[in-house]
This record gives sequence, structure tokens and C-alpha cells, in this order.
Amino acid sequence: MARGLRKIFTAILFGCIGLLALWMSVHAGSTYEAGTTGWDVSWPQCDGRLPRGGSFAIVGVNRGIAFSENPCLAEQLSWASNLPQGASVYVNLANPGTQSTRWPEWCTSSDSVNDEDCAYEYGRRAAVQAVSYAQQTASGVGLDVRQLHWWLDVEVANTWDGIPDANFAAIEGYRDYLVSFGIAGDSIGIYSTRFQWETIAGTNAPGWSVWVAGARAEKTAKQFCDSGFAGGEVLLVQYFSKGYDGNLVCGGDSGGGNSGRGPKDL
Repeated sequence: MARGLRKIFTAILFGCIGLLALWMSVHAGSTYEAGTTGWDVSWPQCDGRLPRGGSFAIVGVNRGIAFSENPCLAEQLSWASNLPQGASVYVNLANPGTQSTRWPEWCTSSDSVNDEDCAYEYGRRAAVQAVSYAQQTASGVGLDVRQLHWWLDVEVANTWDGIPDANFAAIEGYRDYLVSFGIAGDSIGIYSTRFQWETIAGTNAPGWSVWVAGARAEKTAKQFCDSGFAGGEVLLVQYFSKGYDGNLVCGGDSGGGNSGRGPKDL
């Protein structure tokens, strides 16, 4: 199926669902307040040791790879939802080709990892699984995933075996499904670094918001607020904080503090 026809088909199939979801939900968009700090957590924190303080938390839906599940998602979303700016989520993406049992069954050649249609469909399927798990889990703690900010984790630790345009098609397939489900496009961003993005997706520059990794500490995180990539501006900067990942919201005059509401470790 040609790429244009594929996207038309996807729009027809999921468009009505997405429009209905948007009509039914009042989408608040990003609730991140400039200059504040928060956390990101996932399955490595399933020992129950969650950080104290902070204004928000971003919770991993997966267990580090696509088509997996964070077994502590409910507990962590419940914790995050009680922070001042609430919960967001992130998901792991990939483009593994035929080595994955979830690869489209009509894409049988090992070269199909470079086929944009095959990669797009893989990304869409990964999104279907993640959204289903996230929505079922979130509803149990009083949340609607359509009202959360979603981050697409694009890093070399996952499997990206295709050419850049095919890898980007997998990312597009994932994002397009999120939008069709009723998640606002401006509430879907990229977690990565310039090096990792260009290694995986090449020169593709969709202009989505950016959550950038790489800062060593909160006091230096603000320096990364101008390090956008893929045509997008940096919204969040991740930094290391005594065994946890902290995150600074760019903007404002502070260097990362938030009037006494900043992260505090256990």
C-alpha cells in the first residue's frame, strides 16, 4: 500500500474514534510550569522507592521495550497524579524488522525493515498495545490517557535496524495512532538527544516538542534548554539526581528550582 494511501486508510479507520474522543474530553494540554522540576520513573522503580517532592512525574508505560508492560504502572500513575502538575507518560519505540513477532505479516523480507509502510504499521501496532494497556490501567486510578502528555522515547538502546526514513515512519505510525485515539498532537513530543535522533531518524524534522537528555545535574540543566533538534523546541531537560531522573521545565528565570517545591530524594 502506498504511503499516502496507507495514511488515508488509517485516518478513515480511526478518525471517527478520535473526533469522538476529542469531543468528549476536555483536553488541558501541557500543564508543565516553566522553571519547575519533576521526575520520570518506570519499572526500575517497582521496588516502591519513589522520589519525594517535585511538581510532576512522567511514568513509563513499557518495561523498556515496545510491546512490554510496566508492572507498576497503576501505582506510579496514582502517585504522579497527586503531584501539583500531575502525571505524564512515555513509551519506548523501535523498528526491529522481521526479528520481531509483531512485525506485519505481509512484510516477510529481511529488507522490509527499510520499507516505510511496514515500519509505519509496526509503529501503529505498538501504539495500539501501549494505549490499550495505559488506558485500562489509568482508568483504574481515575485518569484518562487522552488528557495526558505523551513522550515518544527514541534512543539507540532500542532496536532501530532500518534506514532513517523507515525508522521515522515507525515513529509517525505510533504518533498517528495516538492522535486518532484522541490525544492532542501538541501533547505528543520526543524524548531523545540530537545525536540519537539523527542516528535513528536522520534529517527528518517534524517540529514536535522535545524532552532532551544529557544534563548531569539540576544546576546545569537550564543550559540544555537551547539544544533542540528535529525542528522542535525543548520543553523538558532530564538530569541525574541522586539515583533518580529529575526533569526541568524550560522557561522562566530560575535555574531549576521551584520555590521550595523541588524534588527531594528519599
